Amino acid sequence: MRVSIVLCTCNGAAYLQEQLDSFLLQTILPDELVVCDDMSTDNTMAILQEFQSRAPFHVIIRQNPVRFGPRENFQQAVTMANGDIIFLSDQDDIWTERKIAAYLALFSTEPDALLVFSNGELMDENGQSLHGTLWDKWGFDEKTREAWQSNGTAFDHLLRNNNKVTGAAVAIRSTLREKAIPFCTQTAHWHDAWLALIAAGLNGLRFINGSFIQYRVHPTQQVGLGDRLNPLKKELEKEGPAKARLRQLHFEKKISELFPEKKEFDRMRIEQEINLLKEEIVQQANPFSKLKKIFRAATFRTS
Repeated sequence: MRVSIVLCTCNGAAYLQEQLDSFLLQTILPDELVVCDDMSTDNTMAILQEFQSRAPFHVIIRQNPVRFGPRENFQQAVTMANGDIIFLSDQDDIWTERKIAAYLALFSTEPDALLVFSNGELMDENGQSLHGTLWDKWGFDEKTREAWQSNGTAFDHLLRNNNKVTGAAVAIRSTLREKAIPFCTQTAHWHDAWLALIAAGLNGLRFINGSFIQYRVHPTQQVGLGDRLNPLKKELEKEGPAKARLRQLHFEKKISELFPEKKEFDRMRIEQEINLLKEEIVQQANPFSKLKKIFRAATFRTS
């Protein structure tokens, strides 16, 4: 199986070198590294280009012409990958040497597996242990892990935004992209929850009981554990309630199309509400359109 790593960067120079070096220490090296940089203004690009010049595998670097944000940037990177198995990577963590090997072993023995995730040890900005794990923070305890052996239960949890999956600890089979791209995230969902949801709906979600990354917690994280929802909340505040609701409806429509047997959402009701919201958004953008509509109605009544 060919292996791709997709790495998204944005002003990550402070910790990027350690992340890159951990790729070189893998017992099984990747076949390619795909990097999508989101308009970094620090030394990130120079670090990437130096690494590209000496890496023993193919390195593709794309710098975005405009700022995409983490969700859209990862969608782009995943789409660009050529491997059969695609590992997602943050810019500030450290992988253990057997990460790729451990995941490949599971994918090899379970051909139905579409997404595999694992635990991770928490460390601070200086690389010192915080004596905790990702699963501790997510509440992914033994009871919940037992429940998630059923992909149906995992799907229900993820649908209700009860996510336990961290993108930095995820690898997917490339065939998952057929159903999961474009990312159609609901309100307060990141790309990791979306990928896990689709994999669970297809009965392809698996996890490994072990830690294969050191996950760095620091103030300049793009998406951190403590303030994971803050960037999305700011995004929703900027969008306004109508556009936020429209995003949610598109999510519900996509799920109803992918998994009609689950009967979670009423497609007819969704499409009706989408049309009404689109009209409302147009009116908000152009207040004169509502006046024109009222004027036309009044003219019709008096003619």
